Amino acid sequence: MGDGVQFTITALLGFGFGFWCSWKLSLIILGVVPFMAIITGWVLKLNQTKTARANESYAKAGSIVFSAVSSIRTILSLNAVEEVISKFEDATQEAFLGATGQVVALGAANGSLMAVFLFSYIPVTLYGSYLMYTDLVETGCDPSGAISDNDSCNPRAFQVFGALMGITFGGAVLPQISASLEAFVGARSACYPALVAMYRKTAREGQDQKTIEKDEVKSKSLQRRSTTLSLPTYEIDTSSPDGVKPESVMGHINFKNVSFSYPTRLGAEVYNGLDLDIKPGTTVALCGPSGGKYISKILC
Repeated sequence: MGDGVQFTITALLGFGFGFWCSWKLSLIILGVVPFMAIITGWVLKLNQTKTARANESYAKAGSIVFSAVSSIRTILSLNAVEEVISKFEDATQEAFLGATGQVVALGAANGSLMAVFLFSYIPVTLYGSYLMYTDLVETGCDPSGAISDNDSCNPRAFQVFGALMGITFGGAVLPQISASLEAFVGARSACYPALVAMYRKTAREGQDQKTIEKDEVKSKSLQRRSTTLSLPTYEIDTSSPDGVKPESVMGHINFKNVSFSYPTRLGAEVYNGLDLDIKPGTTVALCGPSGGKYISKILC
């Protein structure tokens, strides 16, 4: 969010300063901005994915090394050392080509960005000089603005240079604003399921029917916005002061034909028809495969 605010202010003030200096020259320089924005986005993408692509390039070679070390006895017994070395050399060659390809692509992107920046000097040199020369011929103005007795030209040299700097700097940060917005939206999407879980309300007895219908409509609306399964309402409010809370519990616990699954994984049953009898003073541990239908019990 901080980067997004910074780059947005830079873009707005850059464009504003450029048009304040010379709106005619700024309109001409704007023709270069789309190319500058596209190439800047290319550079940002290469830099952001450089580490991931490097790790992917070396992953195959690393897996061969791991397999060779973990199975060194088998490799020696089968006399497969030369074959493993050959596979490792091929994998490192692929990693080398991938790494050099990244360097070439990044160099081409940076070179293209500098070329576009230098290309923006063409309208400044031609059209800016034309505007200053025309005003100089017609009015005899001072293009430098340094002589107090003479009127300055419109635009002056400072205004020409200011329009160039303002528009180019403003256009260069546009892709970074897009990247910041993308990260911000991704963060909101990642936080959404947690917020839905935290703001669930407990279903209470005697609740007004209109309130219940309103909550259901809101829940359906939230479910459409979310890509995940909406959670059910709380059935037990642990913070409620109502009811009787015994200081100690000693009793006989019995489950008959109990089925259970977690709210976020309704399709994966943890218990399916579970019958369990727990006598007072005993400890029972339930273990089994995650999401499995059969749970074995261990009495300790």
